[in-house]
This record gives sequence, structure tokens and C-alpha cells, in this order.
Amino acid sequence: MQPDRLFSEAYQEQLVLPDGTQMRLRLVGPGDRDGLVQAFERLSMESRIQRWFYPKMRLTEAEIDAILSPADEHHGGILAVQLDAMGEEEAGIGMARFVRNPQDPAAAEIAITIVDGWQGMGLGRILLHRLLAMMGERRIPWAEGRLQADNTRMRRLLEPYVPAGGFHRDGDTLLFRFAVPQLGDPLMAQLARNAAAVAHLFKRMAEDGVLLPLAEAEKRLQSLGSKALLETLQRQDRKRAPARSRGD
Repeated sequence: MQPDRLFSEAYQEQLVLPDGTQMRLRLVGPGDRDGLVQAFERLSMESRIQRWFYPKMRLTEAEIDAILSPADEHHGGILAVQLDAMGEEEAGIGMARFVRNPQDPAAAEIAITIVDGWQGMGLGRILLHRLLAMMGERRIPWAEGRLQADNTRMRRLLEPYVPAGGFHRDGDTLLFRFAVPQLGDPLMAQLARNAAAVAHLFKRMAEDGVLLPLAEAEKRLQSLGSKALLETLQRQDRKRAPARSRGD
């Protein structure tokens, strides 16, 4: 692993969830076996079908070992973990993972899985941004994958980055492929704005004590657009700053 990479074993990032609790992003590792199994057990049957295309009942030992093996040039995963009041890791709530295609090493299959209670909050946008940035560090030029044709949430997440006509239907499955945006690429800037807007919205909701229905954050992001939402929140913050100072 190159020492100058952001997405190395040392990578950690913390965000505030809408209810004020903390979430940590980090690479998946061998110590996550119990958490991985527990998170899988919390997935609804619908989520399992959308992720594995059939009602998967358990993860095999081989699958667990593959997911938990240390990240390298060919595979890696980013884990989102909820923290308790003391800042200790409490429960896994999402994961984004890539696996390089052995038949086409220029491409890697990507997948994002989020525990049902945290779906619809924008976490997928953050995980997608970090995952593609990680793939960019490893010089993987293409992302590919498949999803259930009726998985509208994942399709909406990917549509800005999949070129026109880039979804190909095969029965009940949609196949996709798109170029991994590099640093400085407008698409990577868009991903960063998406992630920043969601993270900022999480922080604002926590500060203001606002508890919205689970899908409301994503709906607000989609209605305004990530750039407009971030600019709106920043303007509101500037307006509220004097009032906060007077109250301190």
C-alpha cells in the first residue's frame, strides 16, 4: 500500500448523523467479522434480493473471508459504522466495495449495501464518492456492476455517472459501466458536492434538533440538486452566525 494514499489502513473519517450521533467511515478489515454477520442479519429480504438477486439466507465463510481481507490493488471496501455516545463503534450501517474484474483488469465491479434503517438518507452518495476516489487511487479506469431493474434508488444514485444508454437490460437485471472520474474531473467534483451536501445536511439536522423521516434528506437533495442545496445551507449558516454569537 502506498504511504501517500488517503484510502489506506489509516483512513478514518467521522460524520454527524441527523439524530446527533456519530458515524465513522473506514476500510473494512479482518476484525469486522461479527459486525458483518450482524449487519447482514439486519438486512430485509427485499434488500438481500436487490443486492444478491435472490433471497440469500447467509454469507458463506468464503464470502466473509473475501470481504474482510485487507484492501489491495484488486479489491477493497469502505465501511460506515454508527458510534455510541462514548465514540466507540456500535453497529455497521453500510458498506461500499469494489472487486477488480479478473477477465478485464481495467474494470472493477462495485456494490453498495446499506442496512434498511439507514436507507434513503444520502449515505449511499457519500459511500459512492469515497469508493470511486479509492478506485482512482488504484488507477482503475472503469466501474461496472449490475442491479435489479426495479432498484430505482440505486439507479438514481448511479444515473449522473452512467453515460446515456449505459444501462443495458438483461431480463430483470440492469448492467452498467462508466468511467471512474479522476481528481479534477467534473464528475468527481460533482460526487464531492453530493457527498458534502449530504454531510452538511446531516450536521444541520443534528444541530437544529430536526428529525425527518428517513427518506426526507434524499428527497430534499434531489429536489434542489447538490450544489444548490449546499449553497442554500451555507447562506443560511452565514445568516444564523450573528444570532448564534449573541446567544453565546
